[in-house]
Amino acid sequence: MTRTTLVGVATGTPDGGVAIVRVSGPQAIELVRGLVGELPPPRVLGLRELSGEGVLVVVMPGPRSFTGEDVVELHVHAGARNVAHVVELLLAAGAAAAGPGDFSRRAFEHGRLGLDQLEGIAALIGAQTDAALAQAKRLVAGELGREVEPVRSAIERLRVEIEANLDFPEDVAGPDERRWIGECAR
Repeated sequence: MTRTTLVGVATGTPDGGVAIVRVSGPQAIELVRGLVGELPPPRVLGLRELSGEGVLVVVMPGPRSFTGEDVVELHVHAGARNVAHVVELLLAAGAAAAGPGDFSRRAFEHGRLGLDQLEGIAALIGAQTDAALAQAKRLVAGELGREVEPVRSAIERLRVEIEANLDFPEDVAGPDERRWIGECAR
């Protein structure tokens, strides 16, 4: 499958001091290089010029990026018009506009985040209380997945054993059935 290169604002509302514009996909590095010139080394913030303005650029090659793809982030002066201008330049260079959750979806598709962590990101963004914020942070950190994984693995092993015994029902004794019931009850 051919992936498009996406561009979108990775920070909240673009009215703070700094906004981050994220570019992710197979052409991310080339698109940004075409606009700002030589890029800094991976994971090093470098000052570059874009359309007469100083921007900080960081390159995060895949698969060790948020999305699992090549990612370039531009840290620009905020302000809705300025941020929109930067996004427009990247769209004109060939990127496609990212929709809500597109970067997170790609992170999930590339195995960078689990479904529980995606839910945590949504909960983090929408948290209205300290308790909700704390719970969302635990989800993003993968706590639920770490707790559920041993149970999932045990169920998978039990499923395999039961399916193998379906092929040979004469070999299944009562004690096995009782053990399976006991393991499922845990």
